[in-house]
Amino acid sequence: METTINSQPTPDYSDMTNTRQLRSSIRRLFGGTVHEIMSELLQNSQRAGATEVGICTSDDGGWTFTDNGHGLKAGLDGFWTLLRLAESYFNNPTIADQAPMGLGVHALLAHEQVSEVTFSSGQLSLTVDTERWWADEAYYTSWKDRVVATLDPVVGLHISVRSTPALVKTVRELALPRHHHSTGIRWSPFQGYADYLSVAMDGEPVVTDVPQWAIPTRCVIRTRYMGQELIIGGSWRENDTSDVEYIGAATVCWFGQMIDVPGLRGWSYHLKVRDGRPINPKSPSRQGVIEDSAFHALQEFVRDTIFSVLAKSENRHKVSPVVLKAAFNLDHQRAKAELPYVLVAPYTGLSEDELNFNGLQGRGKAVVLAYDAVPFLLRDGLYVDSKVETHKAEWERRLKQTIASQELAAEPAPAQAAEAEVDPFRAVEYGLDAFIPLLKAQGITPYELVLGDEHRLQTYDLYWKPGAARPDEFNEPGVWGLSATDAEPETWHAVTGVDTVFAFSDTSSYDPDEVDWVVGTTNARGFVRHEAWFAFWASDEEDYERQEEQYGDVLSAWLRKLIGDCIPADFQHSHIQKMMPTPTARITSVQFHYARKKRGVNPDKDLRSPIAITARNAAGERKRLLLVA
Repeated sequence: METTINSQPTPDYSDMTNTRQLRSSIRRLFGGTVHEIMSELLQNSQRAGATEVGICTSDDGGWTFTDNGHGLKAGLDGFWTLLRLAESYFNNPTIADQAPMGLGVHALLAHEQVSEVTFSSGQLSLTVDTERWWADEAYYTSWKDRVVATLDPVVGLHISVRSTPALVKTVRELALPRHHHSTGIRWSPFQGYADYLSVAMDGEPVVTDVPQWAIPTRCVIRTRYMGQELIIGGSWRENDTSDVEYIGAATVCWFGQMIDVPGLRGWSYHLKVRDGRPINPKSPSRQGVIEDSAFHALQEFVRDTIFSVLAKSENRHKVSPVVLKAAFNLDHQRAKAELPYVLVAPYTGLSEDELNFNGLQGRGKAVVLAYDAVPFLLRDGLYVDSKVETHKAEWERRLKQTIASQELAAEPAPAQAAEAEVDPFRAVEYGLDAFIPLLKAQGITPYELVLGDEHRLQTYDLYWKPGAARPDEFNEPGVWGLSATDAEPETWHAVTGVDTVFAFSDTSSYDPDEVDWVVGTTNARGFVRHEAWFAFWASDEEDYERQEEQYGDVLSAWLRKLIGDCIPADFQHSHIQKMMPTPTARITSVQFHYARKKRGVNPDKDLRSPIAITARNAAGERKRLLLVA
């Protein structure tokens, strides 16, 4: 006798599923792509033990999918199992590992561009009107009344689909293998099934091999994980010297279906699953994996294997510079602690090809060495005598003095605070490259430690004491030394064999006066024409040529100041006036002077440019001025 509460039947509290509501929500489990539909059909064929799949299309909106697997169970049970949610039947020894969810064909029935689907297997056939299938209870509960006998027995499973012509076009396009630069899905649904299925689309064979880019292009390790083949490596190029932290891409071929997996930092891997269950793909369409304990165990295995293999002496041939860099990208602290190798690169000095900031910090080809075989290591940057003021500080002081002198009522200068105690040397970021020839002259070939545990190595710092200040606002070259401790060097060497050494930490895109230069030179003009360009670093957000031109204009002004009586080669009237004793008097004449003409040069073909001028003004003054480019 049924118990009632307030005249209402007591609910069955053991029933934990609202079947009708769940059914109406099934369509939302799928992404609505044809790729997804084909993936589900192929996975069903693989599970049914098929070896061949044939797809035929027509322009009127029809297409068929046929396999030679074991087909459906005999009688109505086969169609009931096929159509019933969360139910499946496959005579396959690995089916427990694959854990089918029983929703595969519903991706086809749920697609809005599919209007009718006919399933045929053995001697029976059933046609489903997809519009009525999901919401019309009387229709989907009476499905068995529409099962009919086939004229001829059907081997395997035959699926006939009525859809829009647009969907048929997409089905045909699925047969085209994808390339790694393709947008969206990186492979066709057929790629990965080479071990199971041969597939034909409209009579033409379809590529089923695993995509080349899904397997690490640089294989470092081949091993097995839970009995499954595992390839570990990366997509690095051996000549890649950038410090980019590579993004690892991992893939799993899950019983034929390709699945993207979150990769490791800088490393890729490919797992080929043919039995067992090392990971848990997402259901119902295996578009990714569940990031659960099984997945994290796989990631940890890959990480441990990388460091274990690279640390063994017999695998030294696997540890190239790019592989070692990838290991440090993966786990910097672990690489320092566990790997017996360092990456070092020789200093090459200043570049003669790039007169800009890119010409600094040149390094030769990096090499992998054991800790006990590391050559002379020199730390990047240098230390400069703190008593030597930077060019920028002097420039700013002069600027302030100019502004103060122009103020009509200048406020009294503030009282100077007591000078704080400063270290005798200050760290400077750039300029070490200018000293490399001096080290090589001492028989030292310096290397930079790129990757490794610095605490296990002896590394030197370079110190520089610029010489006395020169009248041209630069310094004499001075002396330099090396120290492997925090103390200054015990031995100092004169800066010889080079005209100029320098140091700075700030670059500029427009004005070299803003650079915190410390310059020691015996050739100030040569520095302005050459080394001063190494602090030029153009901003990507502004016009390069305009920045380069303005930076060069300031250097030209420096050069003219060093030369004395000179003006720009492309001078203007105001340039001449400023150089005359009476700068307000108008210029009355300009006479050009040329270098001596070479013998045999036709006057009509004389392309010499003037090297100087003689200017006269209304005050009767006369002055010769050099022209400087």
